[in-house]
Amino acid sequence: MIKFKEEKINVIIQIGLTIAFLFYFYSVYRQNTNNASNLSLLILFLFCGFAQPEYKNKIVAFLPKINSICFMIWMIIIVIQLFI
Repeated sequence: MIKFKEEKINVIIQIGLTIAFLFYFYSVYRQNTNNASNLSLLILFLFCGFAQPEYKNKIVAFLPKINSICFMIWMIIIVIQLFI
């Protein structure tokens, strides 16, 4: 029972991270720095609680890989914004 709840929470975190990345990249595209800054904090908060267990569903198992790639792109954008 506990394992099922943990897996459910991890799926919610993965979906939340994906949505947060989408809104962050859209905010950077629209040059909304206030919203991008707030979403950066949300991404850090969600990524700190990030665990990568084995998922049975193939779509849900693909989300951690996508979120890891988005996290790397997010870090690169943050560093580029520091120098612009």
